[in-house]
Amino acid sequence: MKKYKLIEENNGKKTMDKLNFFVYVHELIAKYDDISKEKINALKTEIIVIESFQEASSDNSLNEYLRYKYLTIREAVFCLVGLNPNIVKVIKDDSLVYQALKETKEFEHLMRAEEDEFISNSKGTVSSKGFIKWMIENEYVYTAEESIENVDPKAKDKETGIPMHRYKIYTQTLPEYLKQLKQLNPISTNGLSTTDAGKIGEYTIINQVTLNRSPGTIRADLGKLYKSAWWKNQPEEIRSKWEIKHK
Repeated sequence: MKKYKLIEENNGKKTMDKLNFFVYVHELIAKYDDISKEKINALKTEIIVIESFQEASSDNSLNEYLRYKYLTIREAVFCLVGLNPNIVKVIKDDSLVYQALKETKEFEHLMRAEEDEFISNSKGTVSSKGFIKWMIENEYVYTAEESIENVDPKAKDKETGIPMHRYKIYTQTLPEYLKQLKQLNPISTNGLSTTDAGKIGEYTIINQVTLNRSPGTIRADLGKLYKSAWWKNQPEEIRSKWEIKHK
């Protein structure tokens, strides 16, 4: 199962620093304005609650919420700024916390997204599928596959028949390898693995020890992988870098 992690791992801490600075500013304003001490004290209490939720791993909660069909806009904003979205359930709607988060670049960026793409301002909701795609494209999160070490050595991918250990290595390393290729023409399966003349491709040289298989086996695996739903669902920028034909 895919998991997602924030690219900026310290984003939650930075958001907490912003909230604490927000409190400081409002305490200064309160000396000259009618902002009630009661409201500021409520904000301080909510920040303490947020900090306690952060200790419960915001990454796990991020993935928990991204499995839902849709999120509220507030939940989406909490995900973007690195805060545990479960906090939304316990923070009041008129809280100063929301006012502070509306001043973040993440909130501004989300609100400028095309409404018909994945966000409905009228309903106050965000489609999770579109939101994930948008976050990846805008470099808020990256896909973190499950650890290869925990894979059953006897398990196989149902579609391709490739042993799951090797399948996970391919799906983790192949997109990154293809993405960095600078050549104009797509690489062939032979170019990734081995030609009939025995020339071994760079991809195989890099990953052969981990895969623990011959270049011929790797070429056969890649042929199966090329026909799989996983490959067909890769972004066009990745799929355009590899073609099955041998050259």
